[in-house]
Amino acid sequence: MREKRKSIGKSLAVRLFAGAICLICGICALCLVACSDGEKDFTVGLRAAYEDGGLVCRWSLEGAKADSFAVYASEDKEGAYERVAEVKDGVYRAADPALYYRAAAVRDGEEIAFSAPFSYLYDTFGSSSVRVFSEKDDEAEIQAYFDGLYAATERTEFSADRHAVLFAPGDYSDVTVRVGYYTSVSGLGMQPGEVCFGRLQTSARTDTQHALINFWRTAENFRVRENSTWAVSQATSLRRIQFDGDLLLCDVGASSGGFLADSTVLGTVNPASQQQWLARGCWLAKWNHANMNMAFAGVQSPSGGIPSPDWAQAAIADNTHTTVLDRVTVMREKPYLVFDGERGYGVFVPSLRQNAAGVSWANGAAAGEFIPLTEFYVAHPETDTSDSLNAALSAGKHLLFTPGFYSLSSAIEVTRKDTVVLGMGLATLAIAEDNADACMRVADVDGVTVAGLLFDAGKNSKNLLVAGEEGAARSHAADPVLLADVFFRAGGDTTERTNVESCLVIHSSDVIGDNFWVWRADHGLDPNNSEGYGWDAVGWDFNRAANGVTVNGDNVTVYGLMVEHFQEYQTVWNGENGFVFFYQSETPYDAPDQASWTSEWKGVRYNGYASYKISDDVRTHTALALGVYYVNTMCNQSAPACDNVKLCDHAVECPERAGISLTHIAIKRFHVHVESRISFAVNAHGQTGTTGEVDFLTTKGLFPEE
Repeated sequence: MREKRKSIGKSLAVRLFAGAICLICGICALCLVACSDGEKDFTVGLRAAYEDGGLVCRWSLEGAKADSFAVYASEDKEGAYERVAEVKDGVYRAADPALYYRAAAVRDGEEIAFSAPFSYLYDTFGSSSVRVFSEKDDEAEIQAYFDGLYAATERTEFSADRHAVLFAPGDYSDVTVRVGYYTSVSGLGMQPGEVCFGRLQTSARTDTQHALINFWRTAENFRVRENSTWAVSQATSLRRIQFDGDLLLCDVGASSGGFLADSTVLGTVNPASQQQWLARGCWLAKWNHANMNMAFAGVQSPSGGIPSPDWAQAAIADNTHTTVLDRVTVMREKPYLVFDGERGYGVFVPSLRQNAAGVSWANGAAAGEFIPLTEFYVAHPETDTSDSLNAALSAGKHLLFTPGFYSLSSAIEVTRKDTVVLGMGLATLAIAEDNADACMRVADVDGVTVAGLLFDAGKNSKNLLVAGEEGAARSHAADPVLLADVFFRAGGDTTERTNVESCLVIHSSDVIGDNFWVWRADHGLDPNNSEGYGWDAVGWDFNRAANGVTVNGDNVTVYGLMVEHFQEYQTVWNGENGFVFFYQSETPYDAPDQASWTSEWKGVRYNGYASYKISDDVRTHTALALGVYYVNTMCNQSAPACDNVKLCDHAVECPERAGISLTHIAIKRFHVHVESRISFAVNAHGQTGTTGEVDFLTTKGLFPEE
């Protein structure tokens, strides 16, 4: 166990002025202390940034003149400070970015004003919701922090609190990382092995004994030495992690799927009760069984390491459904925060990979670009608005959202190619009441990244995220737009009514999607129970949402598309040559009756709406590993028969031509009433019968050549 940080030596104790304030921006740190010189006020300011391989601090006395600046340093912000230098021009090359520095303005030999203390490593993001640790921190205190944070966030499904926990490169092998709601935990190394923990532990909720609602949390870019548990469902991700031991995907009760990418597991992955799961671009020693719909894309494994892709009747009877794609067709891994000893903080943007298998970092640091944090505007929910965010974008900045809730009165407009928009701690972009448009619009330009954000519907919202402009026809194949770990929510977290037409609209071509959860809430905030959930904030006429995802662009590729409970089609695909690997969907629970939930196709009325709708004029489309599930909560669950029968005629609705290739569709029903069900997997193919379930193999050879 390492000792707690100590003072850097016998030092002069420096009093903190009561009027100290510290303002942080993505370009620098500006720390001010107001003082008085007769009738005139003045302040000592600090600007800190990495230059020429090291940290440079620049102090200035604003409102008066100073002869020089005395520089003080400490390992503890509230501890004793040692005088380490005196600089005439106020410029000091700092030796250690983890130390706290402050300066005294000196005039006529007297120290007349102090700056506030500032550590580049710990304070750069300027947010109380961002916690940074280094090897200098005591592991017992780190563990106590995690234990306290997890206790506070284990059940807070609809809390407004957000947390990002960052670790500088180092060994933290005595620490168990616990991750609750709206929390992201990230290593800051260029490769996962540069930050090492003992265990990763996220358990099923103690109040429900299930992980079915363990949403909204992420972990990335570190190594874990011991066996770990990650009991989650949708809107979660594990990225760039090396597990030296086993990985258990649920410890107690039921669980409903998740996402693992660009990671290695040297032990055994035990999915336990997970209904479905996507592993993409991984190396897995052993995956020990499969349930309803397990999907593996570009996964390397020893022979027999993952279940064979067998949807024959024997495999179906054993409930071992797997879909295997040898290589990932096209992918650009999600950008991630790093701390570099020579360049300071930055965001690493991995390069595009095509027809790839295994992790991107197998042979050392992945190819890509380091963007210094000085090129980002670091946003804060307390102060930033649509106007300030758009002004930063217009000035050529990328965006980094610190954790919190951003209320947007107009859309954020991303118009410059290769802009990176990255969220920390599930930063949430919400439609304000006076915004009838969207949270964000991305122009039809190359290479934009939008990642790590949660989008919330509002009272009059049209869309939440729009990529490209209507009618866009440009190719972006050489530099695609990436949407990664983007999650959408229509209702649930508010007792106010919400409305949205389609949460995500993609007009641009060649967009890459990597892990979506698009959710019309089926349960919501219970104002009488801050730790629980109820049905108060949701309802057929309360949180209105027609469609989850609408794709109009061509050559759009999505790995991990999860869309649930929308009132019409969950997913509408109008573009050509779309590709989806792993789809998970539940139809709406709460349609009041059949008359309220019917659709029309080719002049014929059908019961319900298909979950996955491919438009009639689409000629080529490929989708693999689709799970569409039916639940009817309007039934009286204690009765042997449903008193409000509703049918959904088609899980998937599409034109019947050979260019439409659909492989492995699992249709399930999660209630006891035989009357209510999905009738067919695809159009009039794959009939479920009274069981309400069918495992549909493929449309290959079923649809005619044109």
